[in-house]
Amino acid sequence: MISGGSSLCTRSPSLRGMETNEQRRRQCHELVVAMSLIHIAVYMLFLSLISNLRDFTLPPRTNFLA
Repeated sequence: MISGGSSLCTRSPSLRGMETNEQRRRQCHELVVAMSLIHIAVYMLFLSLISNLRDFTLPPRTNFLA
């Protein structure tokens, strides 16, 4: 993930014009963290959507132990 983010930062034209290498690296790190958080949020949204669809499509569960 980090190596993919660094290659993404070197390809991005908006990050190439930064003054120092430290600022470029900090911006790249923030971009990688933001993309990771977005991926986690989309994954959690997908899981909750699948869970909701499964609750609607399956018949109600019967409790055999009761």
